[in-house]
Amino acid sequence: MRIPFIIAVVMTLASLPTWAQVSAPLPVMVTPTTANGCLPDSICPSGNWAIDFDDEFNGSSVDWSKWYQAPVCGISMGDSNNNVTLITVSGGTVHIHGYWNNSTCSNRTQVPGQALDTIQSYGPGYFEARMQEDPQGGTHGAFWTLGGNGNCVGQMPAGFEGDIDEFYSGAGSGSTNVHWGGYSGCHQSTGVSISETPNVFHIYGMLYDAVNGVTFYLDGSPGLHVNQGCSASTPCAVPLGIEFGESGGDGTGPGLQVDWVRHYVAH
Repeated sequence: MRIPFIIAVVMTLASLPTWAQVSAPLPVMVTPTTANGCLPDSICPSGNWAIDFDDEFNGSSVDWSKWYQAPVCGISMGDSNNNVTLITVSGGTVHIHGYWNNSTCSNRTQVPGQALDTIQSYGPGYFEARMQEDPQGGTHGAFWTLGGNGNCVGQMPAGFEGDIDEFYSGAGSGSTNVHWGGYSGCHQSTGVSISETPNVFHIYGMLYDAVNGVTFYLDGSPGLHVNQGCSASTPCAVPLGIEFGESGGDGTGPGLQVDWVRHYVAH
């Protein structure tokens, strides 16, 4: 998610305390659950789980006690130049719209888009969302985790970004990517293509294991696995923020649609 969301990421890290300074939230009590402790519709990895964060987007607006909107080029929830509402909630789904506008940001031809970031950050566990990418041409939607603002220090979660899903509608393709080592000369990354359909809801997940690194899932099937420095003697435990965003398009498409998002801890 380095481009085009890099501006949002940099501004976010500059305006917030480090992830390590954000206190861990109390577990969210939600029922009913399945036998392994996961909520209905979740496709959790093997094991027993307890819900730590859950947003079903069942209201009429974003719950700002859970989320904040990443500042991007100074624009807010709506853009008067385009008469576009960028983030809406309806029918149990949040819609996040990207759009083109060369008048909002000086010397830029594309507004990086809109992003929702969790106020809290979350440690090792299972991150999961049910969402649908925007089929409108020119859009770039993503679901990712971000943690640690150190460059060239520590193991993988220092300067870590786990792109659970990136979808470029123009190319009609998706990918999963991992970045670590920060945003400077120590940056490293790897990724794989994934097969997904933009106008269909999929379930995307990332298992964050303190010893074994990260493993990504699409509709319950494991995909990319990355471990750089996580072990029993050096466990990875940097908390990660949860983020969604879209750029591009003209705001008339359905947007990146997120039905629900959850974080589980091993129980």
